[in-house]
Order: sequence, then C-alpha cells, then structure tokens
Amino acid sequence: MSPIHFRPRWWPWGVLLLGVVGCGQSEPVDDRLAALDPTALVPVSGVVTINGKPRHTVVVTFLPPHGPALATAETDEDGKYVLNSMGGPGALPGDYKVSISYLLSDKGEPQGIGARTAQLQGPGMLSAKEQLPREYSDLGRTILSRTVGPKGGHFDFDVPASLPFEAQKAAEKRETQGKSAGTEEPSKTKAGGGNSAESKAAEKKPG
Repeated sequence: MSPIHFRPRWWPWGVLLLGVVGCGQSEPVDDRLAALDPTALVPVSGVVTINGKPRHTVVVTFLPPHGPALATAETDEDGKYVLNSMGGPGALPGDYKVSISYLLSDKGEPQGIGARTAQLQGPGMLSAKEQLPREYSDLGRTILSRTVGPKGGHFDFDVPASLPFEAQKAAEKRETQGKSAGTEEPSKTKAGGGNSAESKAAEKKPG
C-alpha cells in the first residue's frame, strides 16, 4: 500500500516519517521550512496518463529526500494535476521521488486524497485496491523521480500498466456474452420449430 494512505490522526507523524525514510540519524533535516512562506513554493503541474489514457482521481505524490515538505495532488478528468505542499499551492525546489497511485473500490470507484485521509473511511476505501504496479505507486519502490527547479516545472507521466479492475470487468463481460450466445440458439430453434408446425397445419387445410 502506498505511504499516502494515512488516517488523519497519524497524518502529521506519517508525513514526518516519510520525510526521513531511508535516512540515517546523522543526515540533516531540511531546514528550508523554518521560514516557510508562500513565496518559497513554486508551481508544479502536469498530466498523468495510464497507457496513454488520462484518469481522474489519480494521486500524485512528490517526496523530498529530507524534511516533511511532501507535495500531493490528484488528477482531474483530463489527467491534469497541480501540486500542493504544506497547506499552500506548489512545492519547494529540489529533488523528489514520485509515486503515482490509483486506488479503486470493489465497485470501480476511484479513491482520492479526501477519501484516503478521511477520519472514518467509507466502504470504498475499505475495499480499495491499488491498480498500478509498486514500482510506480509505492514511494519506497518507485522508479520515478523529478527535480523541481527554482521556477517550478511541468511534469507529465505515462504509466504503462494494465488495470486489474478493468481486466476483470472485461473478462466478466466476455463470459456473460458467451453465455448469452449459448442460450440464444435454442430459442431460435424453438421459434423455427413453431413456424414449421404452422406451415404443416396450413398444408393440411383443404383447398
């Protein structure tokens, strides 16, 4: 499960833990946040696609190597996202590991940041499953990284992965269509038989 899935009461601690994952005690903590103000954040945006197709409610996370300046966003209908960090729009300049997470409930409902961080998680979150491979969705294993410059940046991502939920639904649809095709033939035969009986009855009528 992606590290973005923290319940609200653990969220501040979770963010802090995320900021030091893999760091030794001797490594410095990012002190740029000591005097953080809106002008310290720079705009970061982009588009996320999965196999070339945009998806809404995909959660994008930028994790810095030091400090708690985690930046997150979720995509709109066109796959566009705009990062937010520490309560403001944008992110701090620097190097980031990036994760792309797409959670779907057992009914195919996308679970965004609001659902993931809700105090009481609904049935959708409780049944949700990650649809993307861990090398994209897990901050501990992701192969994605980006460097945010002093003026921000625009970063597009295309994840080349099939979606388990869609594959399952497609298989169920094919199975249903196969069963429908199998039961359709006897109906036609029965109808044909009825027409044949009517024809024979007509032939027996005196001219």
